[in-house]
Order: sequence, then C-alpha cells, then structure tokens
Amino acid sequence: MSILFFHPCLRIIILTFLFLPACTVNPVTLKREFNIVSEEREIRLGRNASYSVAQKFGGLYDDVDIQRYINEVGQRLATVCDRNYIQYYFQVIDSSILNAFALPGGYIFISRGLLAELENEAQLAGVLGHEIGHVCARHSAVQLSEALGYQMVTLAAMAAGPNAGEMVPVTASLFQTMRLGYSREREFQADAMGLTYMYRAGYDPMEMSDFLFHLSKNSQGLAGYFNYCVDHPNIFDRISL
Repeated sequence: MSILFFHPCLRIIILTFLFLPACTVNPVTLKREFNIVSEEREIRLGRNASYSVAQKFGGLYDDVDIQRYINEVGQRLATVCDRNYIQYYFQVIDSSILNAFALPGGYIFISRGLLAELENEAQLAGVLGHEIGHVCARHSAVQLSEALGYQMVTLAAMAAGPNAGEMVPVTASLFQTMRLGYSREREFQADAMGLTYMYRAGYDPMEMSDFLFHLSKNSQGLAGYFNYCVDHPNIFDRISL
C-alpha cells in the first residue's frame, strides 16, 4: 500500500524514518547532512552527463596540448585532495564565457574564455582546486538529495488533505531559502578547500586572490566577470577569505 493513503500523521512519521538513515556525516567536512545519493551513483551521474554538458557549452576545445596541460595540473591537485581515491577528469570547453564547473564524481570543466584570463599556472590551480573542493565535499550529491527530498515532502503535503495544499508554496519557499544559503556556504567551503589543495601541491594560494582581483578590474559585461561570479559569493568576500 502506498504511504500516500495512510493517515497524514502516520505519513509524516514514515517519511521521517525514511529520511533519518540518509542523514550522514560527510567524511571531508565532518558535518551531518542529508544525502541519499551513493558514491557509486554520484560517479555514474557525472559520467553519463559529462558529454551532453560539454556539448551544451560549445563542446571540447580542439587543442590536444592544452587539454593535456590542464589535465596534468588538475591531476597534480587531485593527488593531494581529500577524495584522491576516485578518478578525476579535467577538460577545456570551447566557450568564450568565463566559467568553470564540476559535475558529480570528479568531472571538471574550464572554459577557454576563463583560461585566457589566467596569468600563471598557480591561478589555474586555484580555479581547478575550487572545483575539486566541490567534488570532495560532494556538494552536487547533497544538493540533488535535497531536491529529491523536497519533492517527496511536497507530494506528501499535497496528499495530506484539502487544506494541506496551502503549505506547499510555504514549504517551497523555505527549501529555496535554505538551498540558496547552503549554496553560498558551499562556495566559500570550496574556496577554502581549493586553497588548501593549492598549498599541498606546491602553489602559492595568494595567486587565487590576485586572480579574483584581476577579474574584478578587467572583465566586462555579461560575457565576463558577471558570468563567472553569478553563482558565487561576492568576489571581494572571496578575496578576503
């Protein structure tokens, strides 16, 4: 029998017991978090999405030497990160937009546009280290778990009774606020982890601050600084980290 046909109070109790085992301790951050995505599934999701995501952003950059170089720097950082037991993939996408991002499970991309803004290898290491930080802390897996959990709670609320639907937009707003807050916290966390990996790999962490300051001065309009920072905390807050 579906849990949607149980008494509303019983449904809440059942959902609580279903979610409790998913509250795990992150091995990197040592914080309790809601995560229903296994590591195996996380890696599979990244692998399955990597090609289509790369195509959406212009495909891979057609320069074997640059691809090899980016991978070499990335692998140097991966060997000293907190999840160095998984395989990492570093690739350049053929896009002029300033961007870098990580898919679940170790699939990391940087745009040729952002590469053009880098002044040295240490700054490249800072950008890649930040994305490795997202992978190590399993930010994508946790965020996906939160979204799936929200969907389950919303369905249960809609089935609880004629007046329960009034709580759906309230619940949605609460979860959206929480996710936006966590997203900003996770960006700072990835910054801190990336600086640590830079240091472990022999790079000067101050170069990342120099790079962010460079972006704030030289990048222009929607194709520059804004695109790189739209999903990140204020650039000057990151520099002061």
